Amino acid sequence: MCPNAVLQAEMQHVHLLTVDSYNEDKQQYNNTSDYHLAYCFNDDKSIYCLLDMLTHEDAESMDIMLNLAELAERFKTRF
Repeated sequence: MCPNAVLQAEMQHVHLLTVDSYNEDKQQYNNTSDYHLAYCFNDDKSIYCLLDMLTHEDAESMDIMLNLAELAERFKTRF
């Protein structure tokens, strides 16, 4: 379960797919790798900030997610 800091930071993610791992038989939704980009945006969604490239295992680490939430909050207060 995510702590409040992570939820309040409103971080998003997008899954990555390498060309080598693409499978034509899979639906697009399930055709991803273990990697994703974590990002956030300012209040009016005009500026985005790429926070990190993570594996699903990284995303399960509370320390990593709390650090990213802190970065996201600092970005949002500046922009």
